[in-house]
Amino acid sequence: MKTVGEKIKEIRLNNSLTQQDFSKSLGISRPHLSKIESGKENASDSVLRLISELYSVNYEWLCSDNECISFSMDIKELKINHNLQRAKTANVAIDILNNSKVKNNSKKFFIENIGNIYEAINKFYNRTDIENCNLQDVEIVCAYIEKKMLKALDALKTENLDEKIEQ
Repeated sequence: MKTVGEKIKEIRLNNSLTQQDFSKSLGISRPHLSKIESGKENASDSVLRLISELYSVNYEWLCSDNECISFSMDIKELKINHNLQRAKTANVAIDILNNSKVKNNSKKFFIENIGNIYEAINKFYNRTDIENCNLQDVEIVCAYIEKKMLKALDALKTENLDEKIEQ
């Protein structure tokens, strides 16, 4: 089982942050963060709550020795974040579809795969038993979404464009 310090380090690394940048975002010194991550010191409750808020991590999971993330506490927040992310993704998809350099067949392929992704996400978030989902359930959905996203992005490969998009 991971310690609180190991979980904090994992959160920092998952966000591609240095100890200096992460500690600055929390208002603590880098040496103090280093000691927390190595288990030499404990994080205060206020630091744990701040990490939970800033990095969208379940507070109970962060504070416990339990590896499973409980979704029941944050279900409302998960649905709000899901809706916001869905709106952002829709805007990106619209930009791609409005790009005249993308071939029509590629646009159709992209739409089909994005549709599959939306359907999978909506089915997951609209489950009646979502409060009982465990980490494995989430990983399965994420793996499916990743697979479909990679297929959708295949439509945007250079050979599927009418002309090369300048980068």
